[in-house]
Amino acid sequence: MVVHGECHFIKQTIRKPPVPIGQYPDDIVINATFYGPRCLQGSDGKEDCLLLNVFTPELPNGTDPNIPVMFWIHGGSFTSGETLIYSPFALLDHRVVLVVIQYRLGPQGWLYLGTDDLPGNAGLYDMIEALRWVQKHIRAFGGDPNSVTIFGESAGGASVGLLMLCEPARGLFHRVIGHSGSAMVPWATDEDPIPKTIRIAEIAGCPIDNEIAMVQCLKTMDQHALSKARNRQENEDRLNDKIGFGGASAVVQRSGGIYEPLITAHPSELLASGNYINDVPVMFGANKHEGSFVLSVVWEDNLVPLNRTNDYEFLKTGIVPVLISMINGRDATEEEIQAAYEYFLPNVELGYFDKMMPGLVDMTGVLFIKQGALDTVRLHHKFNQDSFLYSFNYEGRYSLGPFLIGDIPEIPY
Repeated sequence: MVVHGECHFIKQTIRKPPVPIGQYPDDIVINATFYGPRCLQGSDGKEDCLLLNVFTPELPNGTDPNIPVMFWIHGGSFTSGETLIYSPFALLDHRVVLVVIQYRLGPQGWLYLGTDDLPGNAGLYDMIEALRWVQKHIRAFGGDPNSVTIFGESAGGASVGLLMLCEPARGLFHRVIGHSGSAMVPWATDEDPIPKTIRIAEIAGCPIDNEIAMVQCLKTMDQHALSKARNRQENEDRLNDKIGFGGASAVVQRSGGIYEPLITAHPSELLASGNYINDVPVMFGANKHEGSFVLSVVWEDNLVPLNRTNDYEFLKTGIVPVLISMINGRDATEEEIQAAYEYFLPNVELGYFDKMMPGLVDMTGVLFIKQGALDTVRLHHKFNQDSFLYSFNYEGRYSLGPFLIGDIPEIPY
């Protein structure tokens, strides 16, 4: 399809479930004149969603295509998102081939039991298979398979950081850009995923006292119902002062099932040791008010339903340790709590949300996004000096802020 001089190749299907990877036919003809379905998310989407869109400014004229490739991984907390919302036009002005992928979300993409049937990280396997597709086919669209930049935002930013830790992804990309996410953010990996998987199964109505029966139930039940069960578990978590990423994060794998395990140790351990794909330039960064989104989620899913928005004592002494614990996935230490008050809330009249809000936005932004980006760049710099950190501070006329923040006018965006 040609639009404004650019050629768009839509819905390049990676594979059809349940055909094993590597066994799909190469000669299949795809109708690429319309967008395909998004992956399962709540009551919407389909299982047959592993597709990618290719946008190119020109088709190859010779035998050696040389247009750099940019490979986009969308965000959405590993539970939502799709290719359809990303327009290629701004990037195509700069002569790149843009590939926009989809990957399995929520429990279909990330559920983990440490077994061959539920080894976790299915979403990462999808991303790697899409990168293999690029290596095999991108020349047909004018792209250079030896010049692939992976980039993503939020969960996509965490994903590009995680792909650096995956040995099967070695050689499939050559540069990394992470926006508002990295492998080092606390929500990128779940250090205790099995209890959450069991709770999701219980909510979904599966037996939980027999692992084989539970796995069979999870695999054969209506997958929209399974997605809704994970969403219910998320809401439960947030009402219990947790962040709610259960069943929707990468994990350190004890087994990869029939596939090679991808994440073999915690990201901090792999990055510190150099035992990862460290020969690629990287750039990670964040927006100025990253914490505004996190704080709005906590407001809506925790403070409002628990009647904490005007609770003077809670806002004075409770909200800081709760936020630290939610984001880090463990109890806050006294040292962390004291440091947060001293650094983010000095000379602030405590107990009033509107007075504390600017400091809370800064604090949650650092804990949720910015510290992970800084740690990633610092660790990578030991092995590769092409390591860059950025901060996006421009506040333009158009913004998703009002949509994300909703009815909390005090929070900046």
